[in-house]
Amino acid sequence: MIPREFGHWNTLYGHVKRWRREGVWGRLMEELRQWERERQGRHGEPSAGSIDSQTIKTATQGMKVGFDGSKKIKGRKRHLLVDTLGLIIAVVVTAATIDDRVGLVELPEALFRLWGEATSQAVGG
Repeated sequence: MIPREFGHWNTLYGHVKRWRREGVWGRLMEELRQWERERQGRHGEPSAGSIDSQTIKTATQGMKVGFDGSKKIKGRKRHLLVDTLGLIIAVVVTAATIDDRVGLVELPEALFRLWGEATSQAVGG
């Protein structure tokens, strides 16, 4: 459903996939979050944040899907780390069967991976 003037969908998909692999989207989101914080008169880097998880219904086949017995929902869980303005810092998606504590432990790991990628790209690695 992509307009023709944007090009063939397969070419666009290839660009988006490469940008994800190279960390372009993560760096873009980081920049936008910092700009928004500064626009609101805050320091670019947050000093505090909140962690939460949410179970969501999904219909996608072949992905991490499970059943959250306490919420009676079949789908996935998204575990979020947000700053004090509610801007996303890191996200981890797991099957709904995964306990919240397990998913929340993965958030700092995902954040450290992002920082490592940003550092290695800045150094030229």
